[in-house]
This record gives sequence, C-alpha cells and structure tokens, in this order.
Amino acid sequence: MNVDGRDSERRPSRYSGVVAHVPFTTWSPSLPAELLSLIFLYAKPKRRVAHKIPFEVAISHVCRFWRGVALGTPALWTRIDIYSERSKAWVHPYFERSLQRPLDVYIDIYRTDRVLPKTFKPLTRFGSIIEEFLSHIHRLRVFSMLCFHQSTAVYWQMIFQDHYAPILQSFSIKYGSSFSDIQMHFERFATILDRGSHDRLTTIEIDTPNIFPPPENLRNLTTLYLHGLDPSLRFSEEKFVEVLGSLPSIVNLSLQGTVGFGFWPTGMPSTPLFSLDNLKSLRLLDGGGVAIRTLLTLSALHLESLWLHCSYDNFPTHLFDAAQLNVPGQPKFPNLKYLTIVSDNFTMSSRFAAIFPTITHLHYYYPNYLEVAQLIPTFGSGWPSLRVLVFSAFREKDAQKLNTALVHILTRRRDNNPLSRILVDKDHLRWLDRVVPMEAKNLRQLVRVDPLTVDNYSEHWWTTFERNSERL
Repeated sequence: MNVDGRDSERRPSRYSGVVAHVPFTTWSPSLPAELLSLIFLYAKPKRRVAHKIPFEVAISHVCRFWRGVALGTPALWTRIDIYSERSKAWVHPYFERSLQRPLDVYIDIYRTDRVLPKTFKPLTRFGSIIEEFLSHIHRLRVFSMLCFHQSTAVYWQMIFQDHYAPILQSFSIKYGSSFSDIQMHFERFATILDRGSHDRLTTIEIDTPNIFPPPENLRNLTTLYLHGLDPSLRFSEEKFVEVLGSLPSIVNLSLQGTVGFGFWPTGMPSTPLFSLDNLKSLRLLDGGGVAIRTLLTLSALHLESLWLHCSYDNFPTHLFDAAQLNVPGQPKFPNLKYLTIVSDNFTMSSRFAAIFPTITHLHYYYPNYLEVAQLIPTFGSGWPSLRVLVFSAFREKDAQKLNTALVHILTRRRDNNPLSRILVDKDHLRWLDRVVPMEAKNLRQLVRVDPLTVDNYSEHWWTTFERNSERL
C-alpha cells in the first residue's frame, strides 16, 4: 500500500542480478515535469557503482510520473556502463532513450575477461554488444574500456579501424595482463580512427602502441597515455619521433614500457630532435631507456611537472652528464616546478638537483629510506627554489630517520631558501603527534607540516589519480 492509499504494481527489474520489486503509482505530481527533469540531471552521480542499479533506472521505478519524466529526459541515458555480456540486456534501451544525444561508454570487463584463457576469442563473448555499438559509433563522445587480455583489447580497438567516429573526444582501451603475456597480433603497425578528420579527439589512453591513429588525427590531442611499449614492437627512433612529433597541442604525456637500447642508435643526441611547445606534464614509467631518450630528444620550454617512475640504473651514464642538461645558467626545462621521484633511495637526489634546479615542489613517492641521510648535503646547496617537500609513504621503522634528516635540512635552510611546507602521509603525521610529540613540536617550529591531500598538492598526475581513481 502506498502513502496515498493505493496499491502498488510490482514489476521485476532487468537491470540487476536479482528481481527488484518496485512500486508504480498514479500519484498526482506537484512539481512540473521540466523542474523534476532538471533535478534528476543534477542529482545523477558522476560515477556508476558496479553491479548496482543505476540512478536513472532507480528513479524511473518510483512511480508512473517519475518514470515518464525519466524516460522523457534523454540526457539521463547518455552514459552506458558494461560489466559483462549480460549488459547487452540494457544496451539497446539506453540507445533508444538517449535519442540521438552523444554517448559516453564505459566498459569494465576485467573480471569477466580474466577467467578466459589467453587463446579465447572475444568475438563469441561480446560480439552481440559490439554489433549494437557499430550502428551508433557516430554518437560516441567517450569510449573507455578495461579488460584483462591483450587479445580482447586488440579486438575492441579494431572495430574502430573501418568506421568513423566524428564526435569522439576521449578514447581509452587498457588491459591488465603483464608484458610477459604479450601475444603479437600485428607485426606491423595498424591504424585506427583513420576514416575522416577527428578534430574533436583530445584524449587517448592506450596499452597497444602498435595500434594507433594516423598523425593527422592527433593534431588536437591534449592528453596521451602511450603505454605498453615493448622491445618486441621494434619501436625505431624514427617511429618514436614521428609519434611524439605529431602532437602539436599535447599538454599531458605519459609513456610506459621499455624500448631497449639495441633498437636505438648508439649515440645520444646532443640537441633535441623535436619540440612540444604546449607540454606541461610528463610522466615516464618503467623503462629507464625510454625516460632517457624522451628527456634528451624532447624540447618542452613550458614543462611544469615531471613524474619519474622508472629504472634509474642508466641515468648516471646517459642522462646526468648529458651536455644539453648541464648548460650553466640555462636549465633545459626552465619552467619545471614539480618533480616526483618514485621508489628512489635518495642517493641520486643531488644529481637530480643539478639537472632540474628550478624545482619548487619535490615529491618522494614510496622511497627507500635506508639512505635518507643523503638528503642533508643535497638540500644544503641544491634546489634553491624548493618550497614544498612531499613524502607519500610511511614506515614506522624509518620514521625516526626521516624526522632527524628533516630537522637537519630545515635548520640549514632556515635563513637561506627556507621551506614553507612539508606534506606527509596521514599515518606519518599521526605517528609524529602520538609517538614523538616533542620532536613533532620541534619540527613544526621550523616548518608547517600537513597531511598530503589533493587540496594542498596540485601536481597534475597526483590529482588526476586521487580525484578520478585513474592508475598511477
């Protein structure tokens, strides 16, 4: 029985794994349909919770009036989430209810795909969903996919090979299996999104760099995650320069993988080979060779943020002594402010300070604290512009060493180039306050100490991950 004394009609919902009983009434509305429609749009969550009834479906099952308003609001149905082959049950209704509005499609079949053998052909599992998409590919604004096997990622990418997506803005296909499981599906480079001009395409995130749009469709790209680089792809220097040199509008660039020095010319370039005049954020992951080659071949005068999560083994011989990084009074990246060094033991900090002297925000991300004392001489003369020091990992056994080093550093810089803030893991801050309150007091007399959050640290890659749960 409803609040107005009328019996409810109960219907099963096809949008969940269980039968949901939802009431439909003939209650007379007091809100105009136009206002209720706006309320629905503002109330709709920005993120979808996996395997839960979507917001737009839930409100459409409250009463007949709400259902009519929801079904008559096409903007409510423009985001499609797919988690398994069972998702095909609601794909078509979303296409119909969104009318001809642009679509944002998010596919997360990681768990479903992981249980399949590597040789399994994804066509038999997702073919009917793909066929449904092909007739609406012209409406795609965002296409994001996460799977496990490379073969699945490749198959989904290839549906874009012979079709045109004229309003596509963001294209992301990622897979989760390790590089050791790579099965080469193409000995040569394959081209996708090559039908027509994709002027609206601004974001690409891809784990298969051998499947890529043509250079002419990258001219408006502002964000590129080019991951999955592997020596077996035989990425030549010419191909590397061709891809990066075709990104005149790029602002954020992330490279992941290895190339192998065997595929590069023996000599390092004495001058950059190309310029990315709009690049502000650069992230280099895994392969130290790719990191070195990128930093030496690239000119980026407006680069503000550099994130290094790679092997540093070849940095002393191939990077730190490079002539173009050691011109007195002329730093190669003059506007570089944010530097993130991942999994380092502090022994190379002085070398980083020499080639990147303009840093104002330094972030040690999950460092090895065994050599933390190395920071004391480094900060005595290095990084004169540094104002914020960040540590995003906490190990209680190493906390005392770090605290001692920080006191030495802050004391030495108190009268000359003082730091304004130290940001630490919240557990580290709790340890300071509860375990060593006197030392915490001494530390706070020298500098402001706060927990690390997205509100007080605005480095691009950090905030992207924290706010959007994207991978680092």
